[in-house]
Order: sequence, then C-alpha cells, then structure tokens
Amino acid sequence: MVVPRWPAHLWPHGTGLLPWPERLPNGKLVHYYPLFSSKEKAEEFVRERGQALLVERRQLMEDTLKNIRGIYREDIPDGHYVNLDGGGLVTWGELLDDVPDPGDTNS
Repeated sequence: MVVPRWPAHLWPHGTGLLPWPERLPNGKLVHYYPLFSSKEKAEEFVRERGQALLVERRQLMEDTLKNIRGIYREDIPDGHYVNLDGGGLVTWGELLDDVPDPGDTNS
C-alpha cells in the first residue's frame, strides 16, 4: 500500500504520488515514498503524521485515508527511495530485488 502525500488537490495527474522528504544517515535530503504491507499500517501512518504536523482540517485527513491504494511496479522509478513499514530508506529497485519472484520454482 502507498500513502499519497497531501494535499490531495495538488497531486499531479497520473499516479498521484509525491515523495515525502527525509534525510539519509549522511544528512543528505532525499524524497521517498512511504509503503506499507497493509492498509491498516498505512492508515496508522497517516493518523500519526497528521497529529505530528497538527493537521486540523478533517477533510484533508479523510481525503488522504481514502486515497491509500495498492502500488504497482511501474509507479515508482527503480532509483527512487521508498520506506516499507518504517524499516528505513532503500531504493525501489533494491526493495524489489529482495522480493522473491512468485514464478521462480528454484527458491
């Protein structure tokens, strides 16, 4: 599951994904896409982030929760950063390399 960045009315057409800002351990600012293994985890992230940012507009939170969706391979370029379930920043390509291919019978 992916959480689109708010505010929803500013999302670009297409995938509707905007990266979130974060710093690498070396201090370099990068942008990443927060990914989650379940819709419940994604909703928890939105609520926690909304409280931390003091988001008071209920409609903004509702729009963000409503727009949580599944992610497709082609949604994010391989070199862009993602964070799966808060486990740290990796590139989308690195994360996909770690996922076993369901069609691979040799594993």
